[in-house]
Amino acid sequence: MSVSPKTQALNAFLRALPMAAKLLLTLYMGRYLSLAEMGVYGLAFGAVTVLLTVQGQGFGYLVARDIVGVSPFVALHKMRDQAVLLAANYVVMGLAAALLISNDILPIAPVIVWLIVALTALEGCATTLYSNANSLNQQLAANFFFSMRVAVAALPPVILGLFSPQWRSAEVALSSWAIGSALSVGANLWFWRDMPWRKVLLAPIDWRWLSRGVAKCLPIWFGGMGFTASLVIDRFVVEHFLTLDDVGVLTFYYSFVNALMNLLQSGVFAFSLPRVIALHRDADRDAFWREANRATRQVALLAGVMALILAVAVPLLGVMVGRAALSDNAPTLWLMLFGVWMRLIAEAFNNVLYARHQDRAIWLGNLLSLVPAIGGNALLVPLAGLPGAGVAACLSAAFLLGWRWRWIGEHGWTRTLKSFEHH
Repeated sequence: MSVSPKTQALNAFLRALPMAAKLLLTLYMGRYLSLAEMGVYGLAFGAVTVLLTVQGQGFGYLVARDIVGVSPFVALHKMRDQAVLLAANYVVMGLAAALLISNDILPIAPVIVWLIVALTALEGCATTLYSNANSLNQQLAANFFFSMRVAVAALPPVILGLFSPQWRSAEVALSSWAIGSALSVGANLWFWRDMPWRKVLLAPIDWRWLSRGVAKCLPIWFGGMGFTASLVIDRFVVEHFLTLDDVGVLTFYYSFVNALMNLLQSGVFAFSLPRVIALHRDADRDAFWREANRATRQVALLAGVMALILAVAVPLLGVMVGRAALSDNAPTLWLMLFGVWMRLIAEAFNNVLYARHQDRAIWLGNLLSLVPAIGGNALLVPLAGLPGAGVAACLSAAFLLGWRWRWIGEHGWTRTLKSFEHH
């Protein structure tokens, strides 16, 4: 169950590679795309992020926990049934998109709509495989395929755009993202080619498990949608009250904030979460709390150091790419980084709740976090401009941190924090 520091470091390195690729894409977009075009990309990214949560009814939450420590047949059977549910979701989404486009209801170009649909399906499959691979303790493979899809998503638009201005558009970047996700899914399935596919494909679908699981996950689903919306609602509010250029600035900053979240997710949580699940299942209370405490301490330190580095580096990058707006709005970035630092600590608390099946605390907190996110943005963006979005991000993160602390504290977390005094 233990993982060597070398393995964990290699896993973080694999996740750092796509972070570098994303950085390259962000710098390229900041230099060669207009802020409005970056805004279009940011809005499409936000739409895909929300739709990824909508699709699947939150069922991945249950699957990722149920396949920890089981046989390959049981794990693959559950993942196969999960794929059936996802496929049904994607068919409905495609039909809904066709209906909206044919009736000219949406205010965006049809090609962007279809790219959003394709990205939601492909990225949804890739993200599901990534999550399940982590639960199967295949973190290195999971992050290799993640690196592949990010590299394909990021590098072609940069290379093409540097050679010809006609490739410098949000549409090209979104198309490349879709291709990267498709290749990642194919490679991941090929990696699993020795799993008992024939036996599983001949086995009947466990409709009872699916229906009961979906019913159980419905409140988690609503909570997940609330949590995701709280992360991306700012760009839609900014687009409404300010300008598409301001959305471009927010998108530029969010690229780095999101990279920080992803790096810590793969470097710490991808290893810690399966361990705390197994330790709780084995009723090893002392080891469970030691692992939870270690992950929290590690995330708080690493996220704090990296946030400080980004707080200095990102405004300088804005100067380097010749966009004054990207450096002039640095206070917004600093607020966003402080917010993500709190969110990452809250995520460490969330893993404890998840391992102990305190699902109600998770979904209700996630859903309620939408209140400070929407309320904060709707109130502060018109009053304070772009920094209002940063303050709203801090409010939403602080709420989640306090909420999860409360639920963990009620079940004995507080006494374990004494070990912080000895480090």
